[in-house]
Amino acid sequence: MEFVSMRSLPANVLVGLLAFPLFGLSLWDEWSDYFYLWSNSIIYIHGFLIFGSIAFLLFLKKQQLAKFRLAFYPSGLLALTAFSATLIVARAADIQAIRLALVPLIIVAWGFCLWGRPFLRHAAPAILLLLFATPVWDELSPLLQHVTVFFNKQLLSLSDIPAVIEAFYITIPGGVFYVADGCSGIRYLMVALFIAVFQGISYDDPPLKTLVLTAIAALLSMVSNWIRVFGIIVTGYYTNMETSLLWEHEVFGWVIFILITLIPLLVISGKWNKEKSDSQKHQAAATQFSPSHETASRPYQRYSRSVVLMIAIATLPVIVLPLVMLGQEKMQSAYSETWSPEMPRPTPPWRGPLPHAEFWSPKYLNPDIVLSGIYISNNHRVQMQLVGYREQRQGKELIYYANSLYDPGEWVLVRQSSRDIGQTNPWDLTEVTETVLSSRTQAEHLVIWSWLMVGDYASASPLEIKLRGALKKLSGDGRAALWALASICNSSYENNCEHERKALREFLAHGIEPHHREFLR
Repeated sequence: MEFVSMRSLPANVLVGLLAFPLFGLSLWDEWSDYFYLWSNSIIYIHGFLIFGSIAFLLFLKKQQLAKFRLAFYPSGLLALTAFSATLIVARAADIQAIRLALVPLIIVAWGFCLWGRPFLRHAAPAILLLLFATPVWDELSPLLQHVTVFFNKQLLSLSDIPAVIEAFYITIPGGVFYVADGCSGIRYLMVALFIAVFQGISYDDPPLKTLVLTAIAALLSMVSNWIRVFGIIVTGYYTNMETSLLWEHEVFGWVIFILITLIPLLVISGKWNKEKSDSQKHQAAATQFSPSHETASRPYQRYSRSVVLMIAIATLPVIVLPLVMLGQEKMQSAYSETWSPEMPRPTPPWRGPLPHAEFWSPKYLNPDIVLSGIYISNNHRVQMQLVGYREQRQGKELIYYANSLYDPGEWVLVRQSSRDIGQTNPWDLTEVTETVLSSRTQAEHLVIWSWLMVGDYASASPLEIKLRGALKKLSGDGRAALWALASICNSSYENNCEHERKALREFLAHGIEPHHREFLR
């Protein structure tokens, strides 16, 4: 048996092998989120297909990839450093969409740093397909919902089906349809764009031709979704809302997608490329694979001190990622172990906090600290609430979709807006978020003034808290908390709650003992 040493392998092969543990371990949290998203979200389940397609495309280009010659490209290192630094901040702020979108960008920047333009030409397009399985597309859902409703309004008008449309609700004589996020067509759009770009990469099409095919794919995917929604509404109308298609239309949607989007895309792409012969493909590849960058005539590149140094420099920004996070976690423990916030101590005539007299409670996931108390003064009564996290991590986050300021089973949201409180208070706030709720069981309203804290900084802006929280976490302070002050308004009209707003304002301005400030932060 002949022993093959690592030094006998071509440099490209060894670097390629090292890439798997390098990016697998340093980006472990992001890969975990990717696979969790693809496994649990019906909108992003196509991520597994994209992941496999990337591996397939790179395998097809293995001969071209093997001909790369290692060199050092400072612009690639600059991009890699910038992306890695951004990922550190995004991890600290736990902004998932940005974290996941940075994964393919970091890999591409690393490859560009080592191989330059040939890597961007032959490997980067396949790797960037991962962006079509990243939750950056969620922001398009509201826009696509509006577009879907608009075109269905036109289709219903042409079909003489009576309909009343308000926002995302379409009311017909038999019932009401709600165009939810899943009906926006965002998943069909992502899949169609992926197919178009995949076709362009696999056929090695020019960028302009791929761009045109991508635009066609986007249009066809939206048309297929409009027809899908229209078909469901029409079926509901003619069956008096008794068809199972109203609840089970997943297969129906993909059948429409295949007929309206997938088949036309494949036909168009195939027609554009059927004139390419094998000889023409090889000639085009030889022309594009310029000897100035990729030399097939040279022997495989072996190791030297300069090659090892290049690999080490390009790998350093990636290795730093888990080390920074480990250091942050150790620093956070010093803050979290000593953090013991308390309910405010009142100044006369306010009294409290009275325990076990709460009339409302927020619904937050896995908090470390939950404190509450009632304060009374003459004919005023307010409730203060604290929900805190000693260290934020996955499933224990201050700003999280599963957290709610109220129980939807008990309260209905009337409105939410910013309110200028216009005075000094222990949190140095100038404005709070005012939430007005209506009771589901009684003729009363609840007025809530809330704000957020990270470390010792308070604000009513979730975006500002996200950014400040990232900087605080980088310094080792991962504490986060919701503070809220509420008062019951015994009126069926929320505009009559000025008495309660006055109580909240007076408590913040004069009801808290000044010397108790350090226990509130």
